[in-house]
Amino acid sequence: MRAVAAELGLTTMAAYRYVADRDELEALIVEEVLRPLDTTPPGPRRSSASCTRPALPAPTG
Repeated sequence: MRAVAAELGLTTMAAYRYVADRDELEALIVEEVLRPLDTTPPGPRRSSASCTRPALPAPTG
């Protein structure tokens, strides 16, 4: 908290006006860092299951 407060130009105690404790500060930081990531599950994929013929011919004999 001391380093964060100093970076913001606050005293350590003044930082507690904005967050309750270190855990809340860490949660806010993680939320902010992860916000731009797309966490939407991907839709159906076109995988090898959608192939209409095998890649190699079946062995003979």
